[in-house]
Amino acid sequence: MKILGINSFHADSSACIIIDGKIMAAAEEERFIRIKHYKGFPVLSINFCLNYCGIKIDDIDFIAVNHNSYYNLNKKIYFGIFNLLNIIFWYSKLINLIKKYSISYNLYRFFGCTKDIKVNYIPHHLSHVASSVLCSGLSNGLAISFDGSGDFSTFEVYSVEDNNLKIISKINFPHSLGIFYQSFTQFLGFREYGDEYKFMGLSAYGKNKYVNKVRNLIGFKNGSFKLNLKYFLHHKNFDESKIASPLPLNNDLYSNKFIDLFGKPRSKNKIISNRHKDIACSVQFVFEETLLSLINYYKKITKAETLFLSGGCAFNSLANMKILNNIISIILYN
Repeated sequence: MKILGINSFHADSSACIIIDGKIMAAAEEERFIRIKHYKGFPVLSINFCLNYCGIKIDDIDFIAVNHNSYYNLNKKIYFGIFNLLNIIFWYSKLINLIKKYSISYNLYRFFGCTKDIKVNYIPHHLSHVASSVLCSGLSNGLAISFDGSGDFSTFEVYSVEDNNLKIISKINFPHSLGIFYQSFTQFLGFREYGDEYKFMGLSAYGKNKYVNKVRNLIGFKNGSFKLNLKYFLHHKNFDESKIASPLPLNNDLYSNKFIDLFGKPRSKNKIISNRHKDIACSVQFVFEETLLSLINYYKKITKAETLFLSGGCAFNSLANMKILNNIISIILYN
């Protein structure tokens, strides 16, 4: 059995090949095309994996893709009702849908594939969780995936029993820990996709002076959290010009209300002040306390001794250290 895995039209597009249950080859497109966080179709990655395994595209039995546009469909429709007049929102969704379901066309276009290969569309966060659990060598525990957003979910929790994944909770867009953290990252002048690591590093140089202010933006209780959306724009600010870009781009995620609370945003390449350091430290603190609250809540429910973390927010190494001080065993994958 030969399976081709594809991540396309999403940051860090990539491909892998699994043969009889074993990962034989994997690569990210940016390694070949030299565009960091490239999000186009991973032509060169697929080509590398095929060549490495000594097979052709028509030898593939199944294709797995890490998204499913029908997942959370009712939530998407409900959200879309409130954006009926936002033509750019609906146009962007249509373009993204066409791109994401163009797998067979692109395989024919770039590789001459004539075989009707079945494509399995796997929900975004289930893909994350599967990668952390199935690659760990462990088979039981609590699995959490969280990032900006994927298939309209931002935070999903699974119980893991004998490698069987059962979802027990999820939080939907626009409430997102990833957006919360990215908004402050932008605010402090780190504008590029993936710049959160700079913000995290900066937090170590500051003090928790603004914790109470930061808490105005997010609330958490009983295994859930919500953003105070009056401080954010991600749920209503769409930009048509960014749809065709090969890079994952974002508009400003924070609102004028956000600026009223925290002051003037830092411009890129401007000096970093103590205020900026203290904001970063305070945000990191609130991010950690929110995450620990969520993990401890579900740990009590599942009585799990092993925690599997995945998704972009799982890269926050400072938070991971705090978790390690509270959880017996932890597996981190993305």
